[in-house]
Amino acid sequence: MRQDDFREQLAQVISGLRAIERTDRVKLYRFARTLLRTATADLSAPRDRRGRTQALLELEAAIRQLEQPYRDESRPAPAPSALAPFEAPPAAAPRPAAWRPGAILGALMVRNIRVMLAKDPLGYLWLFLAPVLTIAVHFWAYTFLLGFGSVLDMPTLPFLILGIGGWHMMRVITLKLGHELTRDQYLARLPMVDTLTIAVAKALELAFAYTVVVAVGLAWFSFANGYAGPSNLLGVAYYWSLLAVSGLGLGLLLNLLREFMPGISLLAMPIFRLGFFFSGVVIVSEQFPEKYRVYLLWNPVLHIMQLLRAEYFAQYRSSDAVPAVAAFFALSVLFLGCAAEASRRRRVATA
Repeated sequence: MRQDDFREQLAQVISGLRAIERTDRVKLYRFARTLLRTATADLSAPRDRRGRTQALLELEAAIRQLEQPYRDESRPAPAPSALAPFEAPPAAAPRPAAWRPGAILGALMVRNIRVMLAKDPLGYLWLFLAPVLTIAVHFWAYTFLLGFGSVLDMPTLPFLILGIGGWHMMRVITLKLGHELTRDQYLARLPMVDTLTIAVAKALELAFAYTVVVAVGLAWFSFANGYAGPSNLLGVAYYWSLLAVSGLGLGLLLNLLREFMPGISLLAMPIFRLGFFFSGVVIVSEQFPEKYRVYLLWNPVLHIMQLLRAEYFAQYRSSDAVPAVAAFFALSVLFLGCAAEASRRRRVATA
């Protein structure tokens, strides 16, 4: 549709509804803009952004042409009121509670859970069954196949719960943000929501869910076997959060790279499967021969995993992991991910 088409359609609606008052016409124009944005949403990602922009410009030109007869040229526009000398402007009204970042994140997290449970409850359940089955297989291999009751004096079951649970949390956050952010692009049209807020809410939702599942598993083991529990709870929480932060940054990077290299999505899963055995998830670096440990230490996720276990188990101290490497990797990936998301949003806005 072009400018003339928009003008004729709007004129018919105005005459049919007898929208003589300006407030009624403003509501009609606002509804028309929203309807056009919704109808052309698919054109903006990624096929024809220029067509969508041109349609919006044509609509605005038609609105200005329709409003021309309603303007009173004889009445001068009121002059803007000036502030008195040395008079400070009034303070801005406090933002409503529903617009605060915490409330927005909470609302998005609840929405994500409800949508997932309504659309694909089995898929949501599989997010937690996958690590449980992986833990069960490796526990059977360690206990019955290899005959190991512990790993470097660490009980096998909590050793696997911490490693596999943390790895699955980071992996799922990365893949979800890298593949599913485009599904929620319509939420970013709300004035108080942007794509970064949507990504953070998704990461927090998954991190909270995996934290609860892992905490319940560790608590059950401690209660059933009389185990003392974590040696340093704050340290465990710190390195656990580094895994979630790393997943958030990697997911935002993957979301940007998919626009330039769509085939990178096919490489993500094999990379995670290969990294599963060389990131301290089920085997720590101290179990490898000395000549291979040097190469394993180039993997920063291994540092996070082994420091996480060192904070949980009092009898284990990693001689290879370095706290500075773990923190630098997580913060660097988060910075690069936020920069990638800002760059992607700027390209979409200026297209």
